[in-house]
Amino acid sequence: MLTFLTVLATVVAIGAVIAALPLLWISTRVIDAGRFRDTAAEVADDPSARNYIAATITNQIGKAAGATVANLARPLAVGYTRSPDFVPDCVDLLDAQHDRLLQPPPPGSDPAVMTLDISTMVRRVAAQLSPLIAKQIRGPILVPLTVTSPALHAGRYERLGHQIPRWARLAVAVGAVAAVVALLCSGNRAATLIWLGAGGAVSAAVWWFAAARGASVATAAVADPGAQRVVETTAAKLVGDLRQWVVIVGGVGAALMLIGVGTLAACAVFSPS
Repeated sequence: MLTFLTVLATVVAIGAVIAALPLLWISTRVIDAGRFRDTAAEVADDPSARNYIAATITNQIGKAAGATVANLARPLAVGYTRSPDFVPDCVDLLDAQHDRLLQPPPPGSDPAVMTLDISTMVRRVAAQLSPLIAKQIRGPILVPLTVTSPALHAGRYERLGHQIPRWARLAVAVGAVAAVVALLCSGNRAATLIWLGAGGAVSAAVWWFAAARGASVATAAVADPGAQRVVETTAAKLVGDLRQWVVIVGGVGAALMLIGVGTLAACAVFSPS
């Protein structure tokens, strides 16, 4: 009976660790608005985001006031995206997309179309040229990014945004209790420790490769090449952060395996023959 409980508890603990790693990361780094804004600030400081926004602002001014004005606006747009004002504006822009995915879609909007509202940015640059030009630019100025991917529909993750933090806490609790039960019921705790550590290592390996796959799916959903580079940058930063968690979990798993192997070796050496 104890052997069955040990095996069952070990399997449950390993499964909980595999589930808990991404759930905890998503809860703290993606769903949490404050932590997401930290990531958005890093993206805003990236040259790909600055170049894309500068080009988009220039294009929108050109649509409203003509090519000549757009040529004059180009260096001002570049200067703005290099200024201290740009980072908070860009964070607000990315935060709006974050909210769009996690909140119900506004009435009358098309949930399939993800857009960037760059009205504030365009008016900032246009006002540097002339107040008259700024008045010609009517808002909101919405730049469409995608109309194809269900993964980026408005409100897509509203329910998950509420559920994932609860699932994360549950997975951690179940994993901790199952690991304790497995060790208490085990007739060979060193071997059980090795299996538990292997579970952590497997979880790390699974999510190391899954992170890159998720990033490629998000990037492919955006049709605009410039925006695609920004999404790719955002995804790369998130993947890098997840992989830091993966390395920690994998390291803990490896440490538990080494402790278990060391304990077995010590028992073999010092046990009476």
